[in-house]
Amino acid sequence: MVLEADNEAMDLLQACRQLGRLLLTERYELLLDAAYQVRLTYEPIYRRVLDHCMSELRDSARLGRLNRQVARMMLELEDLVREPERAARFDQIRDAIGSGVNLGSAPQ
Repeated sequence: MVLEADNEAMDLLQACRQLGRLLLTERYELLLDAAYQVRLTYEPIYRRVLDHCMSELRDSARLGRLNRQVARMMLELEDLVREPERAARFDQIRDAIGSGVNLGSAPQ
């Protein structure tokens, strides 16, 4: 699958950026808001989450597992979850990321 190959090719920084961006995106709808996504990368919290993620996930096997888990969850969200349920499912994904990088539940 193309997505799996993409995930395997990511280096530590790329994977942490992707996970951090998902973690800090407050609502599912904002994933498609390009301006929001760019602004997010300029926020101080983004840099703190990125630094934390990189220090927590130095183990490439652990990073790979988390990245694969999140990719599967996002695919299910897009392909199988009905629109009214997507917001709650996206919150579960954010919680999985927060737990995976030892930050706890996703910030609200």
